[in-house]
Amino acid sequence: MATHIEKPTRIQAAGQPPKSIEEFIGRVNSKTEALSIARMNSPSGWTEPGQTPEFDEYTVVLRGSLRVKLKDREMDVAAGEAIVVQRGEWVQYSTPGREGAEYIAVCLPAFSPAIVHRDSYLANRLPACRCGRRKRCQGFRSSTTNSTLFSYSMIVAFQKVRGKAKAPMAMT
Repeated sequence: MATHIEKPTRIQAAGQPPKSIEEFIGRVNSKTEALSIARMNSPSGWTEPGQTPEFDEYTVVLRGSLRVKLKDREMDVAAGEAIVVQRGEWVQYSTPGREGAEYIAVCLPAFSPAIVHRDSYLANRLPACRCGRRKRCQGFRSSTTNSTLFSYSMIVAFQKVRGKAKAPMAMT
């Protein structure tokens, strides 16, 4: 049965300055675990923490240029070009160029903060919950139910990085 996706869900991105992620298909917007498809718009000067994901990532650059740093090399992927990064390979994305970049990312299986395995850079960049602590608690809520699940996954991933993972809490 066909499913019409009327609009993407905006996802909070790692890295600075903030980039825009619009997930069309994936765990948040369509409840699809097999793959995710998202449009990214990253400003000039954006960089994110390195990561060693448990998914293959296929990226097609539509505008600008995306810098891709791997363990043994670095390359710029320009508009009209693509790159495939295999699961388990360390990678860091950035857009140092003046015009930033717009690109489509496809992840197999679907992107999830729990399987992206970001470098420890993430530890100080998670949003705080309402009580002001940078950890999981009942007060941490995003503006939408879908974003809440995504944010909860970010917090669980953060706790794994810090070695403090606990049993899942009840989502309200």
